[in-house]
Amino acid sequence: MQTKTGKIFWAGLLMAVMILAAFTPEGYAARKVKKKKKRIHLGELYIQQGKKKIKLTQGNLTFRTALFMGEDVRSGIYGLAQAPTLKAATHPLEIMVFDPESAGEKVRLTRLAYVEKNQASLFDLNPTKLDPENFTKAYGLEYKAEVPVKLWCVDEYIPLQITEVPKKPGWFCLVPTKELTPGNYAINQGGLEGPRLYTGEHPIYPLVLVAPAPPPPPKPKVVRQKVRKKAAKPKEKVAKAPPCPPAPPKPREVAPPVLAPPHLDAGLTYYGVYPGAPKIRREYRITNLNDFPWHNVRIKIFVRDGKTILGPVTQEKNIVLPDHTVNQRPDKTMMHYETPNDAGYKIYLEISAKEGKLKRAWQNYPADEPGESNLVEIPWDLDK
Repeated sequence: MQTKTGKIFWAGLLMAVMILAAFTPEGYAARKVKKKKKRIHLGELYIQQGKKKIKLTQGNLTFRTALFMGEDVRSGIYGLAQAPTLKAATHPLEIMVFDPESAGEKVRLTRLAYVEKNQASLFDLNPTKLDPENFTKAYGLEYKAEVPVKLWCVDEYIPLQITEVPKKPGWFCLVPTKELTPGNYAINQGGLEGPRLYTGEHPIYPLVLVAPAPPPPPKPKVVRQKVRKKAAKPKEKVAKAPPCPPAPPKPREVAPPVLAPPHLDAGLTYYGVYPGAPKIRREYRITNLNDFPWHNVRIKIFVRDGKTILGPVTQEKNIVLPDHTVNQRPDKTMMHYETPNDAGYKIYLEISAKEGKLKRAWQNYPADEPGESNLVEIPWDLDK
């Protein structure tokens, strides 16, 4: 059996060998191993315009249901409830995408158009079309009934030329082959145009294309000429002028007219529904639709069911919109409150800020899905 002194000797010898091994050429090389580079996710997108790089953000795609064609089968149309806000120039426009799987073939550039309403018969996607009488019996709608849409929908596909990006494996550059005009556009993977069946969620990246700023005019060339010195002439005696009359009094300065405060413009949708008993939780999204921020914002929301008024739900903060963000979106803030199911209720939005005031109202019609908003604006009729 080893003594206590022997055990200590062998433990110390083993530790010394491990320390010496760390300073060998192999140990030094192991410590010099570089960290792995960050992986680039499939489908990463951005726009390159000269030296300017514009990162795209995913939009909120909505499916507006028009007809129920069977169990779990819905016919409707995809679109965006809010117009795009991310701006870029119409040219030069290069879409950069990391897509080693399909080499950029799945990416589509589409022009958007606002659809107010569509005829109900356009959503009949069965191979055998029904006549007006059988159409009403099958779907419970008149053949020529107007179905409200109120979405920015895909209107036209823009052809793209695809080339590989040198020295960047898996990256591809997509350039439009036709001249683009200013308007609302979106980048997606196709399958979103016109009336169609509901096929789940799809990624979409909306943007606004504007005319590029004109280049600055060239600076004029300055031509310097040599001037010859002339011989000095003798000074001539000049008769003194008579004294000048006193200057007239200066006119009084008139202050410029005070401009009227700017008109606030905002939109409202509810973004999510979280069920609970006996109440549900709504998340209302208020969007700043102005080109300028709001300061010292006070927000009130009233909900009315007949003569009963719920609220107000008030959020008062020293916040700046759109610079301030609550939900990681630069132009929106969230309101939360608990209430019974508010389908069919009237919703009133009142905003006061340093820049002005706003009152808007909507009728909340029952939606096909609990998480979808189906708000139609109505006149303000709330009597304080």
